[in-house]
Amino acid sequence: MKTLCLVVGHCNRYAGAQSATVPPVREFDWNSVLATLIEDYMVQSGKVRVVRVWRPDNNNIATLIQRVNATKADYYVELHANAFNKIASGTETLYWHTSSQGKRLATAIQRACVTILGMPDRGIKARFPKDRGAFQLSKTNPVAIITEPFFIDTPRDLANATAKREALAIAIGQAIEHVANPRANP
Repeated sequence: MKTLCLVVGHCNRYAGAQSATVPPVREFDWNSVLATLIEDYMVQSGKVRVVRVWRPDNNNIATLIQRVNATKADYYVELHANAFNKIASGTETLYWHTSSQGKRLATAIQRACVTILGMPDRGIKARFPKDRGAFQLSKTNPVAIITEPFFIDTPRDLANATAKREALAIAIGQAIEHVANPRANP
């Protein structure tokens, strides 16, 4: 059975982007709930084993990579949310530019997120050495992607993603299962 290492981007102390709402919704908190829903779905499904790894409280990426690699997982999915100018919208997924398997996983997760959320498809994005996310995508042993399903600082994106969070979790889980077990999924 294949193993997924699931990581919530950022940490409680350095929570990432936040919404423009009052009170603000922090990226780390929103994705902690999403990660639990993904894990619950995958445990029930039983098709892919899930190991959850948390970023250290100092947000040290090198330590995170050590933790991820120690799991000996086949896949690594890190959950994030974009933020820009409170009006940008859409879904994107990042992968390491030389990883054909990463591109395949990114494509499956991107398609699943766009289908559920119905937001603009910003595409899969290859990451290169100086790009955001490049370090963990290039240094982890498992096939790695970073998903950014919506813009947390855009009120309509946040409301849409929150309303569909459970369906999003199932869609992400099913996309991972499809890539992990292609023969079992026509």
